[in-house]
Amino acid sequence: MGDVAASGGYYICANADTIVAQAKHRYRLDWRFGVFCRVRRFLQIEIRHDLRHRKTTRHSDFPTSPLLSHAFNDEDKAIVQKGVDEIYQSFLKRVSDGRKMPVDKVNEIAQGRVWTGTQAQKNGLVDVLGGVEDAIKLAAKRAGLADGSYQVARFPEQEDKFSKLFKTLVPP
Repeated sequence: MGDVAASGGYYICANADTIVAQAKHRYRLDWRFGVFCRVRRFLQIEIRHDLRHRKTTRHSDFPTSPLLSHAFNDEDKAIVQKGVDEIYQSFLKRVSDGRKMPVDKVNEIAQGRVWTGTQAQKNGLVDVLGGVEDAIKLAAKRAGLADGSYQVARFPEQEDKFSKLFKTLVPP
């Protein structure tokens, strides 16, 4: 993991046999939020959009109806919360399986907290402290490649700082 990894980054890494993370960088373990913005006034005032609509069933326009036509009611909130809870449980299970740790322990560690790489390692979320080069060397070793018998290609190719600076000073 690089400079910062939120839950999605960790979700991807969770089933790896080895997780390498930088010691001082921050990693957040949570996957329990949903954001909805009401845009009704914006559409009416800014775009003058007609918001009248027809629907075939009670929830056929969900979640757009609370966003466009009315405030979230308790039933709408319950539907959203159920979805958020299901995603979080899936996240906990994936981390639990990948880290071979009970779901309750993962939940105790997660809770939206932000861990440094060093703290994450102490909590069993990271195996090795290091950077990209360390991860590459570890992968090469696991693949049975001798040091230096492999090549690394980086995409997109990074432009050196001098070339970037030169381009800003001298127009094309």
